[in-house]
Formats: sequence, C-alpha cells, structure tokens
Amino acid sequence: MNKATACANAAIFAALLSIRPASALEPVGAVGSGEAPRTVTEFAKIRSSAGCPVAFGASVAVSGDNVVVGAPDYITEDGVVGTAYVFHRVGPKWLEVGKVLPALGGINGEDFGLSVAIEGDYIVIGAPHVIAGFQGGHGRAFNFRRYDRGTPDDPLDDVWGEDAWLTSPDERRDGDHYGRSVSISEGAVLVGRPGDEHISGSAYLYRKENEVWRHVGSLSPSDSVLSDQFGKAVSLSGPVALVGAPQRSDDGTGSGAAYIFRESGGAWLEEAKLTASDGALGDFLGATVSIAGDYAVAGAYGDDDAGPSSGSAYAFEGAGNAWSNETKLTASDAVSNDSFGQAVAANGDMILVGAPRDDFFGAAYLFVRKCDQWVEERKLVASNRPSPDIVGASVALSERYAFTSAAGKVYVFVLPSAAKSLRDFSAFQLCFRAEDQQLSNECEALDLAPDGRIDGSDLSEFLALFAGP
Repeated sequence: MNKATACANAAIFAALLSIRPASALEPVGAVGSGEAPRTVTEFAKIRSSAGCPVAFGASVAVSGDNVVVGAPDYITEDGVVGTAYVFHRVGPKWLEVGKVLPALGGINGEDFGLSVAIEGDYIVIGAPHVIAGFQGGHGRAFNFRRYDRGTPDDPLDDVWGEDAWLTSPDERRDGDHYGRSVSISEGAVLVGRPGDEHISGSAYLYRKENEVWRHVGSLSPSDSVLSDQFGKAVSLSGPVALVGAPQRSDDGTGSGAAYIFRESGGAWLEEAKLTASDGALGDFLGATVSIAGDYAVAGAYGDDDAGPSSGSAYAFEGAGNAWSNETKLTASDAVSNDSFGQAVAANGDMILVGAPRDDFFGAAYLFVRKCDQWVEERKLVASNRPSPDIVGASVALSERYAFTSAAGKVYVFVLPSAAKSLRDFSAFQLCFRAEDQQLSNECEALDLAPDGRIDGSDLSEFLALFAGP
C-alpha cells in the first residue's frame, strides 16, 4: 500500500470514529409484537473451484473457521457420485482448502454429500441412497480426518483424508437410507437410518477407540411403528441426541415427532418425546432437527397456520431430564408455501430457520433468546433477488456467522453480536461501502466502544483491509 493510499484510508478511518450509526443499532421487537424483523443481505458468498456443481449446498455445516458443503450430484468418470468441499476462513474470505471423495471412488447414484457434519479435525459425510448391486444398497457414511503437512499454523495446506467408512451394524436392506442424516459432537458420530425395518427407522452412535471407529449405541423409539422415518434428521450435542421422526402420526398422518436420548453410564436412553401441542396431519415435525445445550428445535415445514405449507418450527427447553416450554416459531411475514422449517440450526441462544420458498426465492430467519423469549431478530435474504436461488434449503450457525445454501453457492451473514472490534474484517466490510466511502444501512454488526464511537485500536489492520489481499 503506497503512502497516498495509506493517508487517504487514515482520513476515512478518522471520519468513521466520529460517526455514531445509532439508527442501525436499534433493537427489534419481540415475536408477536407486529414489528417486522430487519432484512439483511449477505456479505460473502462461498463457491467451489469447479464453478457451480449441481446441488452444491444441499448440505452445509460449520465448525470454527471451517465450513463443509455437500454437492451430492457432483459428476466424475464414475457417474453422479457426489462430493463435499471444505473451506477455511481467512479474514473476510472463505478459501477452498479441500475436496473430499471416498478413497476407493464413489458409486453412481449414491448421493455422497447429501448430509455433512464437521467438528474440529473430523468431517462426516453421508451417502444414503439406494445403489443396486452394492451390498444391498443400504447406504453408508464416511469419516474424514485433517492431516497436517508440516505447518501447524497454516490450515491452507492441510489434507483431508478418509479415516473410516461406516455401515449399519445390523442386517442391511435395500432402501435403508443409512447416512441420510449425520452429526458429530465431542468425538461421537450419530448416523440416521430412516428406512430401517419398513421405514420405522433407527440411528447409530460411534466413537473412535484405539484409532478404530466402533459402534457404541443404537437408538430407536420406545413406541416405534411402521413408516415413522425415525432417523431422517439427527443432531448431537455432547451426551444428548435429538432424532426426528417426521412421519409419526400421533395427531394425524405425518404430524411428526422428535425424540431425545441421553447417554448415561455408557448407555443411550430415551429421555423425552417431543410433539407439537397443535400438531396436525402433514406437519412433518422432525423433518429437520438441531440441538445445542439446553435448547432443541424441530422444523415442521408442512404446518398450515399462515396457509398450506407456510411452515413453522418448535423450540423446546431442557432442564435436567425434562423438556418443556414449547415455543412455536413462525415468520412474521409467513404466507402459503414458504416451507419455513425445512432447515433448522441451533447454536447457544440462537436458532436459524430456513424458508426456501419464501417469495419464490428463499430466505432464512434468525431468532435470538432474550428475556426468556425467542425474538425474531433478522430475515436473511440474497442481495441478488429476484434470482431464484432457493435460499435456506440448508442452514448452519456458528457463534459469529449464519450460513444458508442456495443454487450453486452458500451465503454468509454476519450475526448482530459477532463483531467486537475491527479485528473482525468481515463485519466491518458489511458495514462500510468502500466504493462510496459511506456507512451503509447494514451497520448493526459493528459494535461501538462504550462512548458510542468505533473502537479504533487496530488502525494497522483496518488499513490492511482496504489494501486488499
């Protein structure tokens, strides 16, 4: 960066220190207040090096600064075998650092990448679809591990290699769809098998012991019946597992349910069955699930409160071994066919809900826990509307960012509470429009110092932002 550029940027920085964008930091109203959530657009898009692979974004998961994105229709010389891409955040950008495939090659039609999960140095990829002629077409899941190539502080040159592949420990059958859903937490892996036993479904837990992945638990509901599809969605949070059964019919065909299991003394025991107090035919509660600490959320994209398939999601709070305080989440601008609840993610006191058919283009809604209420905080949409991207078909949440998939890309949004200083370049980029040197109307991500001014302690990093990569 030359001296003239540095001086110009310093002047911009000095001007920013005197600006107080208070209007952009006003709180939004609580659910039911009638006040619409603030609508924001992405600050970054994640794309693969291959351009726009078919179904890129069918699944997305995040752990720290790493994001994995499934592309189950990826084409190789073996056919439509699927793949998954790994991205790592460097400043305001997510750089592709790997593409994972089975070590022995994929199988045509297997849909490798339809489900993904990531935690630390491990990635789990599901490949659930029926493949005639391969061990009965029951599906499988793959574990990948990150290997350092000699520079521990540089994740950009790491390699993700296959660590193991998993199959059901029970008898395998056509149509099991083992791997339709996957989750990983504290080193344990949970794999759903919704087609097991005439679609009643099951799920399996694994842990790595002495460098070998071992089956350590099998989950099925105490009231299992045919066609429940238990295991179509799974989520793991430490010793607690949440498993969806969207075709459960307690309140009408396909009203749906979700089940909580907890590990105790090495055994996984059923703790609670979650259903909607207003459940009805075709709600499909449990088609998507997510659990984080004391909060569990289950999507019900077929709910009809605001018209057919407008959708909803239900949040439950756990205290000890009791799960109660049901809260029904809906979009404040819900209409028919939004499919709100088709994707859900929970992280701490936040819930993200996808509505992939909102206005025909898709959106996601961020809810935040405030004063014992779930508040509809933001509506996340693509900046290039009306492009039919189907935003919100899959979602993920970290402490700082929200991710929503779209057609051939994943959109990244800065969460309102993410930026604590100018070290978070991404949040500041969202707030500041460099081309016209003005604060934008999307400045809520930028935290202010106690006196109401921007924290300017990191001038060198601020200048580096404008110097470019």
